[in-house]
Amino acid sequence: MKLIKYFSIGLVFLVLVLFLTQERSNYQILRGETMGTFYSIKIRTDKNDNMLNTRIRQKLADINATMSVFEKDSEINKINEAPADEWIELSDEMSKLLKSAYSIYKKTGGDFDPTAGKLVDMWGFGTVKTERIPSQEEIDEVLSYSGFNRIKFSADYKKLKKEHSETKLTLSAIAKGYGVDEIAKL
Repeated sequence: MKLIKYFSIGLVFLVLVLFLTQERSNYQILRGETMGTFYSIKIRTDKNDNMLNTRIRQKLADINATMSVFEKDSEINKINEAPADEWIELSDEMSKLLKSAYSIYKKTGGDFDPTAGKLVDMWGFGTVKTERIPSQEEIDEVLSYSGFNRIKFSADYKKLKKEHSETKLTLSAIAKGYGVDEIAKL
């Protein structure tokens, strides 16, 4: 019985020694702000890779400049400000994301709808800050020109045009995930 007791104590001691002497993997942690929120990226590495840090920050800045309604000169804001029935050239990145968004829109029967930009603003969650609850009449008016089916794409998804000039896109429900995917690729 004493032998089992000493063996158990020795085994626990051995495991503890192995745990404490085991070489730990280092992590590089990158933090910042993008798309109206904060990010933290943890990368297992033994060295600080400043080039990777630079590439990640640049990729996030590019995505933000393309897809954020909070960036005045972003591509999405150019789309939102465009008049009805005018073809708008899309960047490759925007084309890819809107093609995916349209597929999700169709698969969900319209429950996922990137044309909810005006509705998001009306409730104070977008670029317009308000605490006022919109009336049903205001909501109905916005719904009359919302709907991803009111946006037409060229066959290759390189161009789009809106049926109504007041239709406003918001990509907040898909752009952050897209950003995560793109950073993972790096």
